[in-house]
Amino acid sequence: MTLRGVSAVLILLSTPGATLAADVPPEVRAACMADAKAHCRGVIPGGGRMVACFVKNAGALSEGCKLELSKMSCSADAPKDLKAAFPCG
Repeated sequence: MTLRGVSAVLILLSTPGATLAADVPPEVRAACMADAKAHCRGVIPGGGRMVACFVKNAGALSEGCKLELSKMSCSADAPKDLKAAFPCG
C-alpha cells in the first residue's frame, strides 16, 4: 500500500464522521488504532470490514483492544461474529 493509501486509512480511522465511527465506538478506535495499523492495513473501513478484520486477527490483538471489543460485543446490535470472538464481559 502506498503512503497515500495508508494516509487515507488513518484519516478514516481517526475522523469522527467516517464510516468507521458508525461501526466502532471511539473507545475501540483509540484502543485498537495500533492493532488496525498492524493487522488491518489494507482494509477499507465501513460495512463491518474493520470489525471483521479484528475478528479474523483476534489472537494477535492487544489486550486493551480485546477488552474494548468485548465491551462492544455487549451491544444488542453487535455482529454475531464479534460476540463469538470477543464475548461480552
